[in-house]
Amino acid sequence: MNNFSEDKFFSAPQWFLQKSESTDVVMFAEAIAIRNVAGYSFCLAMSDDEREEVKSMLVDFLRDGDYDTTSAKSLTPMERMMFAERWTISHKTALHPGASEILINEDESESAVVCNIEHLWMRTVSTLENLSMKTKLLLQSLDSMELEHKWATHPQIGFLSPSPAACGAGISISILCHLPASIISNRFARIHSTAESYGIKFVDPWIGGFDMGNPFVKFTTSSLVGRNPDDLLADISMLAEEIIRIERLAREEMNENSIVLEDKVMRAFGLVSYAKVIEMWEFLEILSTLRLGAVMGIIDVPLHKIDEMMVLGQQAHTASMVDDGPDPLKIAQKRAEMMREKLGINEMLE
Repeated sequence: MNNFSEDKFFSAPQWFLQKSESTDVVMFAEAIAIRNVAGYSFCLAMSDDEREEVKSMLVDFLRDGDYDTTSAKSLTPMERMMFAERWTISHKTALHPGASEILINEDESESAVVCNIEHLWMRTVSTLENLSMKTKLLLQSLDSMELEHKWATHPQIGFLSPSPAACGAGISISILCHLPASIISNRFARIHSTAESYGIKFVDPWIGGFDMGNPFVKFTTSSLVGRNPDDLLADISMLAEEIIRIERLAREEMNENSIVLEDKVMRAFGLVSYAKVIEMWEFLEILSTLRLGAVMGIIDVPLHKIDEMMVLGQQAHTASMVDDGPDPLKIAQKRAEMMREKLGINEMLE
């Protein structure tokens, strides 16, 4: 697999398993910066010569950091989708790699894509508590690059992009939240209203759309023109504080009727214990219930074990574990086997 190690797909990214005071609700925070080099066409309108010139100058600079690099096309479609499931590259890049280059550091907490939709797409992830520091380091790296390569900007708009929605601050900031109690208790409307007041949208953690019943929700800054990174950091931080307050209050109220909550969690645990097949459509709901049970102390399972299943149970990751090709039934069987193994259920039943 070029100079990327295939071993990394046998577990979740190292950074995703790190825990802090907020990870019971805010599972991680992410900053994504986009830049385009002044004087060159946007990627979709580039000549081959322009693309190679921009790619060369940006990749050469980034190689000075601690990155592995490869062309996106040298990865198989399944490998690209696994990186998207790990939030290392975007879903769009996985599906439409073009002639882009992908760069990833050792623990996958930092990555970059050169010459896909933007000349440069850079991402950093962390716990909520480290978001400000990691974002500032990302911006410092981009400022250092600008000493050699001037970025395309407009005095009234800010940083330019082929996508009007991405123009402006040159960075978007997101948080991935687990909100089972807020959804069960019909408090999500309050969270939605607060997010809208900050110009923050909510989406599916992977592909962008959103199912109102999905307890895993990604909130991302969307109103970028006329904004700066400090504004966006302040907005997402205040939203995160309110989300944590609402979700924890809802969990406390659920705990007052503990028998109902315990029954829900133990039913999910029992399903995983004996199910031969777990389909993708039911996987996240089961996982969410188990995660809530672990946070509330109903089941004695380390949180990082459940979070690891969140990545390994995604479709491409599970399909990669099946030897006979991407057979849907075998994938669903493998997902059930993986969950029993991670929860230690096989040992309990022996």
